[in-house]
Amino acid sequence: MESRLEFEFSEIQRQENVTGCVLADPKGLCLLASPNINNEVAGLVTAIAQHAALIEPSENSQPIVLLENDTRQCLIHSDEGITTAIFKKIQNN
Repeated sequence: MESRLEFEFSEIQRQENVTGCVLADPKGLCLLASPNINNEVAGLVTAIAQHAALIEPSENSQPIVLLENDTRQCLIHSDEGITTAIFKKIQNN
């Protein structure tokens, strides 16, 4: 699983406009993080994902949370016990 996780992490980081990524376990412990992302973010994004799941509980799907300001986005999603947060810069059109 670790090599698959590392592969997926690398693929995420290669995507256009992605500035960072963090992966966390169900307890919020950092599994992988981009060098520019503080490891403590792992616990925060895990808590956000867990709280969002309580808003409308469903056995079939986990919510995707989008946090956004004028210049950046943070997408948060949990799947198979791993919470992923992807940080992206917003393209100006």
